[in-house]
Parts: sequence; structure tokens; C-alpha cells
Amino acid sequence: MVNKGLGFFYPYSLYSLGMRANNPQMKIDVRAILVSCALYGVIFCALSVTAQHRRSQ
Repeated sequence: MVNKGLGFFYPYSLYSLGMRANNPQMKIDVRAILVSCALYGVIFCALSVTAQHRRSQ
């Protein structure tokens, strides 16, 4: 996924991009990585709060 340019759409690929595991010389767009991380954080927090709210009822 990382090599095809889809690294920002899957959390593990995002991790690999951030660490530049495939190519240490690669230039990364820090803003894009931060936005993707924040987006994943918001999505998964919202999912977990929703799941906890449904269980408590």
C-alpha cells in the first residue's frame, strides 16, 4: 500500500511512512501525516465512545 501511494489510508502504512522504513532518503509531508493521524484518532475515539455508550444502556 505504501508503494502505491495509498499509505495515508491505512494506519500501519501511515506508521511505515512516518518512520520512512522503505526509503530512509524519502522526503515526507509532515502536515499530511499529522492530519491523517489526527483523523484516525478522532475516528477511533468516536467509535469507541459510541460502542461504550451502547453497552451502558
